[in-house]
Amino acid sequence: MKKKNFLVFLLAVFAVCANPGGVNGQGFGEWSEPVNMGWPINSKYVDSAAVLTPDGLTLFFTSNRPGGSGNEDLWVAGRRDVNSPWSLPVNLGPATNSGGLDRLRSVTADGHILLFQSDRKGGEGGNDLWVVYRENTNDNLGWQAPVNMGSVINTNAEEVAANYLFESLGTSSKLFFSTGRPDMGLGSADIYTSEITLAATFGPPVNVAELNSPYRDTCFWVRDDGLEIIFSSSRAAMRRAIRS
Repeated sequence: MKKKNFLVFLLAVFAVCANPGGVNGQGFGEWSEPVNMGWPINSKYVDSAAVLTPDGLTLFFTSNRPGGSGNEDLWVAGRRDVNSPWSLPVNLGPATNSGGLDRLRSVTADGHILLFQSDRKGGEGGNDLWVVYRENTNDNLGWQAPVNMGSVINTNAEEVAANYLFESLGTSSKLFFSTGRPDMGLGSADIYTSEITLAATFGPPVNVAELNSPYRDTCFWVRDDGLEIIFSSSRAAMRRAIRS
C-alpha cells in the first residue's frame, strides 16, 4: 500500500481506538480447573494463538486445519451467549489469509483492528507484522485488505508479536512488538515499543531493555493501561513485569 494510503489507514485507526477501557478495580476469585474447549474450536490439527473479544462471544484464533489458504490461517467462531456452544469456525478467507503462515497476534479491545504475523509476499522479509481493519465490528468477515506495518517496524529479521496500546489523542499511543533485529537487540528476539504520532506515523523503535535478555523474549500481553506485561522468555519460564 502506498505511504499516503497507509497514513489514512492509521488516522482511521485513531478515530475509533483512541479511548480504551481501563482497569475498574474489580476483584476476582480463584481460577477454575482448565477445561478443554473441545470441538469445533480444537481439532486434530494445530489450533493456537487465540483472542477472545471482551464480551466473550467471538473467538479469533490460528489453525492449520483443512479449509484454509495454506499453512496457518486466521479463523473465527462465535456464540449466541456465554452459555451457548461455539459455532463452526469460519476461515477469514483469501482476502485476509495467504498461502504462507498467517498467525494471530492481537485484536484491539474495540474489535476494529487485528494484528498478525505473516511471511507472505510484499513484506520486508521473513515474518512481518500486518494489520487489518473493519468498520463493522459485527461483521467477522468484513476485514479490509491487510496492510504491512512498514519498514520502521518490519525488517528482514523476524517480527513475531504485536499489541497496540491506545491512549487519549494528544497523549502517547504506541505499538508494542517483538523482533529479532540484530542492530538494536540484546540477543534473539526482544520486546520493543514505537510511539504513534498524531500524524499517524511510527516513531523509531525503542528496545525495552528492562524486559529483555540475551534470550528469546516475545509472545506477550499488555494490560490496557500499560502498567503490566506478561511475556514468554527462553531464559526460564513465562515472565511478568509491573511498572509504577
